[in-house]
Amino acid sequence: MAYRFFQPISVDYGGQKRRGYRLDCGECGAGESIPFAPLKRNYGDDDGKTHTMIRRKFEGRGWVVGESPRQDRCPRCAAPKPITNANLDKPKLALALQENFKVTTTATQPATPAPAPQPRDMGIDDALLISTKLHEVYIDASKGYGEGWTDAKVASALNVPRAWVRDIREKQYGKGAAGNDDIDAAVAEARSLLSDCKVARDAAEQTIALVTKKIDALTATLTGLRERAGKIERAVHTVEQALR
Repeated sequence: MAYRFFQPISVDYGGQKRRGYRLDCGECGAGESIPFAPLKRNYGDDDGKTHTMIRRKFEGRGWVVGESPRQDRCPRCAAPKPITNANLDKPKLALALQENFKVTTTATQPATPAPAPQPRDMGIDDALLISTKLHEVYIDASKGYGEGWTDAKVASALNVPRAWVRDIREKQYGKGAAGNDDIDAAVAEARSLLSDCKVARDAAEQTIALVTKKIDALTATLTGLRERAGKIERAVHTVEQALR
């Protein structure tokens, strides 16, 4: 198996000379030396293992070890090149994207959106299911549904579209009431409460306006009294100083 051969050198380590190895960046010329002297009892005379360990040590320090010294890159040169606003409109952008982010410049076609699922038609079983449920909860066209039931609740209970329930109900009972007396009464009561709330709100707003107006008048009066009191206090002080 082929491997990269590293030439041993003498390296300073702890004030002593040790056997080590050095890499020089093939781009900027920066270099780094590391001490490394594997014991033969661990690695034997297999140079392949030794130089593989050396390669891993440099790679662990951020180096990119090439097949030849010219291809070696220091951690700084091996780091992705930043893409700045200055070169966004230059052809180098495509190359930078390829080198830094491993992307291709081939234009990709936008994904075709999946067609929206079409609503299914109501089948005989669906109609029978809805009809059976209506027979249980619907009274008649004049009274509508029984307590608590509506088209929406039936549709939710059977997990079918609300329109199906309305169609079956109108075919069986005619276009009568779709709700029930309890719900209608609750809606009427809610409307009445809403009307009362609006009246109370308008009255409160009028009261607030009147109170605000009175407060403004009282504030103006208080300001005038404070000014008069100040003048009187200063006059009294002047008289007292003259009598002393």
